[in-house]
Amino acid sequence: MSEFRQYISVEKLCNVYHISLDEVLIMEEHELIEVTYVEEKMLLDMDEIAKLERYMRLYSDLGVNIQGLAVINDLLDEVERLNKELCKYRKC
Repeated sequence: MSEFRQYISVEKLCNVYHISLDEVLIMEEHELIEVTYVEEKMLLDMDEIAKLERYMRLYSDLGVNIQGLAVINDLLDEVERLNKELCKYRKC
């Protein structure tokens, strides 16, 4: 079964969210978000927007630096993994 994906240009996102391209590239570099490149255009999967918004709130509003965002991301991934494991044992 083919999965339909929707993308938005990173340039457009930068304008809407008032962030720089460098900030997006740094987040990609630290594997916080996944940017797709198509014919020299940078695109972000619509599913990644919620992650971008969360990271931008932490970064802009709370002053969490990129390394802190990476740690938060790793911790959230671990919590999700543990919740799935717990659910498996509880037969959710």
